[in-house]
Amino acid sequence: MPIDSRTFIDAVGDWLSAGSFTSHFSYSLAAVLIYAVIALVLLCAMMTVATFAARILRLRANAHTQSFNALWEPYLFARMVGEKIAAPPLPSRDRILFLMLWLRFTGYVKDEARDALTEAARELGLAAYAGRLIRSWQTSNRVVGLSAVALLANADTVARLPTIAETADAHLSYIATEALLKADPAQGLIALRQALNTRDWFPAAMAQLIRPHGAAAMALVEDAVREADPLHTRRLVRLVEGLGDTAAIPILRERLPLAIEPEE
Repeated sequence: MPIDSRTFIDAVGDWLSAGSFTSHFSYSLAAVLIYAVIALVLLCAMMTVATFAARILRLRANAHTQSFNALWEPYLFARMVGEKIAAPPLPSRDRILFLMLWLRFTGYVKDEARDALTEAARELGLAAYAGRLIRSWQTSNRVVGLSAVALLANADTVARLPTIAETADAHLSYIATEALLKADPAQGLIALRQALNTRDWFPAAMAQLIRPHGAAAMALVEDAVREADPLHTRRLVRLVEGLGDTAAIPILRERLPLAIEPEE
């Protein structure tokens, strides 16, 4: 028996009306799940593309750094031994690379060789650039700038170092104090005294900071041990041990009855 089309439509309508809420909920849930899957797939695709792009950029940056170093290392070696040769072109974007390479070289030499490297960097106008780097919003750039400032910076730049030495960032504070000790030892010792009383730098790092500055810096350590609060005493005892400062032993004996922790 043929089915009347109107009857069929009415029957379907009645069925949909009876299950309209359930059907609507099911369709909505399915739509949400589909959109979530699509969003997840798109997110994974974007992360894959971003990771691939970052890798490509990193490889290109590494290749550029290697070619830069290959170009400039012979020049720095020549300047260290006293040869006055022409410098290769130094694009503005590569100044940070030069300072990083230059700092590596200056860390291995001293006296005339270091003076020659300092002169080479000054000739390239990097003293002012290092001063600008210490105000960079990027911490890595600020570290490079602070490390270079001790050898390159002018008086105006050095005058900013005490403020940076007091900053909350422990790494920047350490680098600024180290730069200040090299550029302006009197101000550097003031910053060091403050650090001994307040900073939780590793004793080995602090010993490395103190050793080059002789008796004046050692006297600050002894004063700090004498005046330290219980929270800092243990760290200072380790510092004295690392420095081999026998002059501080009587002070340690005085403090021993006040020690709270067994390790101290």
